[in-house]
Amino acid sequence: MGSRDFWAIAGITTIVGGVALALYSLTEEEKKAEEEWREKGHELEEEIDRHTREIDSHIKQRQAEYNFYEMRKTYRESVASSSAAYELLKSAKTTLNGINKMIASAKKQKLYLESILENAKRNRDKTLFSKTIQELKDVNIIRKRLFEERDIYQSQKDNLLQKVREINNRTHKLKECIRDNCGLLGIEWYQKLQERRLAAGRLS
Repeated sequence: MGSRDFWAIAGITTIVGGVALALYSLTEEEKKAEEEWREKGHELEEEIDRHTREIDSHIKQRQAEYNFYEMRKTYRESVASSSAAYELLKSAKTTLNGINKMIASAKKQKLYLESILENAKRNRDKTLFSKTIQELKDVNIIRKRLFEERDIYQSQKDNLLQKVREINNRTHKLKECIRDNCGLLGIEWYQKLQERRLAAGRLS
């Protein structure tokens, strides 16, 4: 499955219908998180891949070709992409929580229908028995889809998290490369960056 196809999955709000109306439905926060994840995930993943390639290119070039301003720009853009990805991962967590609630609700519905089915068998109620069998089939189909959706979202979340960790590692190397190879400009920039980080740490 290609990267674009990997992200192009049906929203979890579109797979529940019929008997599933009795199941847990997503909150507005969960719907918003799921929509944000689907809309921004693939684009942000590509952006991080691009910045990773740019950083690798900067680090590998000869010292005479180092350009402080270009490298600083790449650093800033990479940090911004990483921060955006961390925020999006929060949406993924919210979405997964919503799916898990739907799975739990579907299980309760399944157990309830199974009890109805047993009563229908004992009372030899063929009409109720047939109706409940169909409802159980519907719930089992929904449960299968929900498990599949959860696996896809979890895989996407894990994939993006790995990319964020990789670009953070590259960004750290780029920061040191700027310090060590861009003369006084690089040294001063690095020192100011560290001072801001320390100040932010004291305020947090």
